[in-house]
Amino acid sequence: MDRRTFLATAMAAGATAISTTTKGRAASSPGKKFKMKYAPHFGMFKHHAGKDLIDQLKFMADAGFTAMEDNSMMRRPKELQEKIARQMSRLDMTMGVFVGFGMGRFGEKNFVTNDKEMRRQMVGEMKKAVEVAKRVNAKWCTVVPCAYDPGLEWDYQTTNAIENLKYCAEVCEPSGLVMVLEPLNPYRDHPGLFRYARR
Repeated sequence: MDRRTFLATAMAAGATAISTTTKGRAASSPGKKFKMKYAPHFGMFKHHAGKDLIDQLKFMADAGFTAMEDNSMMRRPKELQEKIARQMSRLDMTMGVFVGFGMGRFGEKNFVTNDKEMRRQMVGEMKKAVEVAKRVNAKWCTVVPCAYDPGLEWDYQTTNAIENLKYCAEVCEPSGLVMVLEPLNPYRDHPGLFRYARR
């Protein structure tokens, strides 16, 4: 390597190091808050804040976010839910949605059936969702109607789904918890779900 090539390479490396350090400082320093409640979720900033969920929350707040969503909230231990809620309160952050029903059940034909046992399970899950919502100060929970049944007339499936949603709504209504039906992508990563299937 000649002297000119060496100097050019060294200068480029130095400029990159300065740029990277400056960006790192800017990312971790408190700035303006977003006016809208954009809600990142745990894991999005683990390479910046580490794996600890409370540290990730603090990073989100420092980056200007005023809300956070956590699809997996219902699966977390009660003590951790309470710890997250306390930290969000300190940071003046709003809890966004969590999954009240459907997590890990996308392949099941549940909402499209008139099965009493399945309905009992749905109602039971929604009762748990109401308790979680109270614990973490949430106003919304996502409900996924899961898989459609290719062997059942579409209108019957629709009727069953509406009836099942009514049962779930009765559980949520007294506490004010709002069920959200999220428009998931049927082409990329959520194929075969009732609400998004093409007739």
